[in-house]
Amino acid sequence: MSKRAWLSGGILAPVTYLVVVVLGGLIRPGYSHYSEAISELVASGAPNKALLDPLFVLYNLAGLAFAYGVLRCVRSRPEEKRRFGLIATGFLFLGGLVGLATVFVPQDPAGPAVTATGAVHIVLAGSSSILSMLSMLFFGLWLRATQETAMARHSFASLIVVFVSGGLAAASVATGFGASGLLERITIFSYLQWMFVVALWLFRLPEHRVRRRAGV
Repeated sequence: MSKRAWLSGGILAPVTYLVVVVLGGLIRPGYSHYSEAISELVASGAPNKALLDPLFVLYNLAGLAFAYGVLRCVRSRPEEKRRFGLIATGFLFLGGLVGLATVFVPQDPAGPAVTATGAVHIVLAGSSSILSMLSMLFFGLWLRATQETAMARHSFASLIVVFVSGGLAAASVATGFGASGLLERITIFSYLQWMFVVALWLFRLPEHRVRRRAGV
């Protein structure tokens, strides 16, 4: 498969995630995007879980394909300018694998009881968030090292939004503030727009430009 075919996963993944969230909210009466977590759509025993789970699997597989596409782009650059890019793709791969695991380790349904599965889900979800931020950070550093200033700024700006909104979302859950669902969506979709923009930028990057920068 071509590099662009793999990179298209970075376009498919955000679109798939958006479809899952919108569709899940529409077919679940009483669900609130403002106050409820996205994971509640596929929590243990949730209605329509059998429909939504395969779409979340598709999202994570598309994310892994995107990571491989990014890896191929990074490896096309001079060896001395690959380090941060390789680290970023490593975090992208780990994030995709952890995200895929959360599908098979669902969140507990709403209530005071916490099962072992639910506890593992919380750990995996937290790890996925950290890995996402690390991938954005090191990708931005790689872009800066390769003198792609505008895209580097976009990565760093997106990272700041994810970090701030993610922290507010966690605080909202801890304090019982009702906007936790909204803050979670700002966090996740800030990351997804970053993935989409990066994929589109790399997808449209002319091959001759990559070869010239690689010194070919």
